[in-house]
Amino acid sequence: MLSFTSSKTAVLSRAFLPGGEDWIEKPLGKGRILFAAFPLELNDNLEAIGDVYKYALKIAGVSPVYTATLKDPGILICPTQYPDATLLRHYLRVKSEQVDFKDVRSGREFAGTLASGRAAILLVGADGKLLAALTGPLSERCRPRARSW
Repeated sequence: MLSFTSSKTAVLSRAFLPGGEDWIEKPLGKGRILFAAFPLELNDNLEAIGDVYKYALKIAGVSPVYTATLKDPGILICPTQYPDATLLRHYLRVKSEQVDFKDVRSGREFAGTLASGRAAILLVGADGKLLAALTGPLSERCRPRARSW
């Protein structure tokens, strides 16, 4: 269930879909368009956003690069798969957490603790060998910024 609190309800707009629907799926070529009438990413229920993205990945047939038991929406793991390695970027916005995950390609499991506001970057070889690791605070200089022209 989506939840929009505070002044969001006064400033957000919704799309008007046929029949007053809140969600539609339409085939397009070999794929599908998923469309929500409300701006999902601006709702307060992070689990709902995660569920939508999981569904989209499932129907797109995208195989997971890693598996993890931690389900807290305050942690983000961004994998980039290369022919001989996988780069995994971890960002934690919640309290310090034990982070355990498994690299699907190699089957190797990794574990560590990451403090709130910190990031970790791991480069894992296709054989499961940890090739490089870097951790550090998330500071303003590390976060993407909007450019002004």
